[in-house]
Amino acid sequence: MKDLVSETAFFNFLQARKHLIEGVVICGGEPTIQADLIPFIQAIKEQTGLCVKLDTNGREPHMVQQLIDQHLVDYVAMDVKYAFDDYERLV
Repeated sequence: MKDLVSETAFFNFLQARKHLIEGVVICGGEPTIQADLIPFIQAIKEQTGLCVKLDTNGREPHMVQQLIDQHLVDYVAMDVKYAFDDYERLV
């Protein structure tokens, strides 16, 4: 699948607006299943210094924990959409 916006264009957009925004929200679909999530958030932090919020359904708790442990996310919002027993099964 072709990217809708190139990574270069994305970072140029953020750089040009750093004085107007405080952070970036990673959401849509389920971001924690993306193999390149960690390097992508690392690049956001390194290139812009902006805060990063992660919206997740909690499907990949180990990925969420890794992001927290590496101080890559400043805020996590989790939607609870399943029975609690289903979440316990994932941990």
